[in-house]
Amino acid sequence: MLSTLRVSACRVSQRAFVAAPSFIAQQRTFSAAAAKLQKGVADELQFEKEQYEKPEIISKLPKEWKLIEKPGNVNMKIEKELSADRICKIEWQLVAPFMDDEMDGMESEGKDGEPKMPEMLDETDFTITIEKKDGSQGMTAFCNTQQGDGHRFVVGNVKVWNSVAERDDAAAYNGPDFEDLEDKIQESMDEYLGEIGITDEIYDYIDASATDKENREYMRWLENLNTFLKA
Repeated sequence: MLSTLRVSACRVSQRAFVAAPSFIAQQRTFSAAAAKLQKGVADELQFEKEQYEKPEIISKLPKEWKLIEKPGNVNMKIEKELSADRICKIEWQLVAPFMDDEMDGMESEGKDGEPKMPEMLDETDFTITIEKKDGSQGMTAFCNTQQGDGHRFVVGNVKVWNSVAERDDAAAYNGPDFEDLEDKIQESMDEYLGEIGITDEIYDYIDASATDKENREYMRWLENLNTFLKA
């Protein structure tokens, strides 16, 4: 019996002795990989910081509008108070710029014969909400910006509600397709939004801030990942 115990103990000791080097090698491999990843992240972060430039238009938001955003949150909002105890809110999310579809993402030849990269375009989905401060009545226009001179946005639908419950109901009717409405209604809606102060300057701000937010959040993500890998 004693000899059997000694043999068993010897086998356990041998197994532990054999497994240890493999475990240490795995630790070393993980550390090397983590260090390589951390360096890559740090280099990318440094590059992004050096390349980053805040769009000039970001500083030109009309003073009556208040910007609301939080680091790490993809949502952005500006709002202003209106008469008759009403408020206007414009909401959108960060977005990465995309290539001109006509270029199909391929390089073309410029005037000097040098390769020319496709033009980056900015188009952003956003909503315009005009409501009483208690939320009991209001309307929300579902829109997106568009490029070009003249009309800088397109309205898809306009939802109208007469209670907070209807406003928050995901199944509530969002209104007809805006382009199917009578021309005079479309034109009057455009004039109404303009009088409130929703002008091309605001649409330019939405586009610029949406892509700028994407850049800033990407740098913040790199910063957080870099900090984690260094810990």
